[in-house]
Amino acid sequence: MKINKIEQINFEMAGNCNLKCPMCPQSSGREKDFLKKFPIDLFKAAIDEAIPLGLKHIQLSGSGEPLLSKDLEEAVLYASKKGVTTMIYTNGVLLNEKRFRNLNAAGLSMCKVSCMGWDRESFRHWMSADNFDKVRSNLKKCLEIKRNENLDTYLQT
Repeated sequence: MKINKIEQINFEMAGNCNLKCPMCPQSSGREKDFLKKFPIDLFKAAIDEAIPLGLKHIQLSGSGEPLLSKDLEEAVLYASKKGVTTMIYTNGVLLNEKRFRNLNAAGLSMCKVSCMGWDRESFRHWMSADNFDKVRSNLKKCLEIKRNENLDTYLQT
């Protein structure tokens, strides 16, 4: 079968996660192969092969936490330099000021943060840990950086 068009690819840069949310496959464990790191060379080859077929967007997350990938900024930079929009979906626990700035500098288009729950107790239940204050603080700092430094990355919860 020949593929003539590819507009979007979803990459799971890190198959592991720092949480065990009950609605996620991570909560019951994953097969060993899913816990592996996605090789950056394979990522680059896939981007290069898909661009002539119309690649416009990539998502760099799946059931794993993308911020656990040490190659995330390199992947974002590689794709954004080729005109591809980039998105991550994170639980926000590791989204500190330095990481947010680095991702912005690399050209991240969109950062979505999963915040399940309407208060501390429901957040703890759905996110499997009491990180309510940490994630809230991380988001406030990222929003402040975005506003003060006039950054283009779209930040969404």
